[in-house]
Amino acid sequence: MVCSLLNSCASKIISNYQMTKEAVVSIPQELIQILLAVAIRDGQTPATKVLISSWPYQVLNLRTVVKIMNFSLRSIKHDIVITILNVVVGVEGCKVKFVDLQGFELNCLQMQNCLQAMINGFKPDSQCKRVIFDWSVDADNYSIVSKAMKKFSEGSQVELLCGKLSAEGLSENKLIKLIKYLKNDVAQGLNLSLNHLKNEGLIKVLPHLDRLSNLRCLDLSYNVFNLTLSNGDSLCKCFKEVFTSLRKLQDISLNYNRITGRILDIISPLKTPVRLLKLDSCYLNAGDLSFLGNTMDISNLEVLDLSGNALSSYIQSLENLLLRSGNSLIKLTLAGTSLGDHEHSLTMLTRVAKGFKKLKFFSVQFNNFGREEQVPLVCAFASIKSMNEMKITEIRDEMGIDESDEAYNLALRIGGVPRDLSKYKDALDRAGCCDMFDLEIKDEEHGDLFVDPSDYGINYANL
Repeated sequence: MVCSLLNSCASKIISNYQMTKEAVVSIPQELIQILLAVAIRDGQTPATKVLISSWPYQVLNLRTVVKIMNFSLRSIKHDIVITILNVVVGVEGCKVKFVDLQGFELNCLQMQNCLQAMINGFKPDSQCKRVIFDWSVDADNYSIVSKAMKKFSEGSQVELLCGKLSAEGLSENKLIKLIKYLKNDVAQGLNLSLNHLKNEGLIKVLPHLDRLSNLRCLDLSYNVFNLTLSNGDSLCKCFKEVFTSLRKLQDISLNYNRITGRILDIISPLKTPVRLLKLDSCYLNAGDLSFLGNTMDISNLEVLDLSGNALSSYIQSLENLLLRSGNSLIKLTLAGTSLGDHEHSLTMLTRVAKGFKKLKFFSVQFNNFGREEQVPLVCAFASIKSMNEMKITEIRDEMGIDESDEAYNLALRIGGVPRDLSKYKDALDRAGCCDMFDLEIKDEEHGDLFVDPSDYGINYANL
């Protein structure tokens, strides 16, 4: 009741520019925080400008502000962020010396607009100020980013900092320039996916990471480096030297690069147990799976993606890996791993399900499993207390569906269930899982969506 009344009063005040100006000079400082939270949530740009101009503290942390009224950073309009930046760097008398906007997601165009606003609105002030947020850079906005880096570098009245950098479609030289700008103790995340980095390019870029002592996340997915080529040894040596220096690195994504037989060389130098490991379509071999299953420190492993690798010949190593990570694993993806080619893979998965303590998500789509085989698997994973989402596929021939049937096509369009799925419902009932457990079922061959809980609100109780 009190919260509702406070929210109503704050909404009334910030909806009126003059009322907001009068409020900031007469109410306690603690209430200014509430007014700002509501103004940001409601997208009230004029009120936000007044409140930032009168902000009584030297630090403004956007995540702390949104917690006051319990809303998400994702719901904030980027125009509001531009207003905040304009005031901090351009309004004389603003007390804010440090602005932390980390966690707010800006696409490349929005990033460009924010930086342009800072450049245009900047006015010299007696106070030195620091602004930190997460960057998104591509070929289109690189020039404005470069201009901002030059204008707001260390030593200037406004220092621009980057918490997480996502750079896409850039040359090695531009990537290196961006990385050199990052502060050693500030940068925590680096996403260099989709930059078409071959072995030679990555050998140039990687050494510039070794000084980023606070780096926790590194994404090199969707490049084109290949550790099986003649210069693969040089790149592996480079990985080893750099990863030895990155003592806090724990999240690694290498999806869609060929690293056959070299996962040991890449992972073993790490000083911190891996928390996230994504190796989708990396052409893993027996040696890679043996290292993952028997040697790698997985005491902290929460997210594992081995999709797109043929794992049917490495069932024992995979079982060891899943058993050893049972106490920590939260998200497991084994889609398209040819497990249907091994007669004991489903039995193995059903067996290891009992060891998972925290697992919430499991995908085993596109493995050519039949319905009769998958029912006990679904039952086993649905029995995990923490589990809330599972994704599987079914072979079209087992559905008994005529593709020319209008009812079938209509069912696909509306997300309905065009066949009897009672066996899954019975299995889930036996597992005693709650109604919030989501089971997504796709067609094995074409990927058509038959049961989609996220889009249509269908869970097992509706099957």
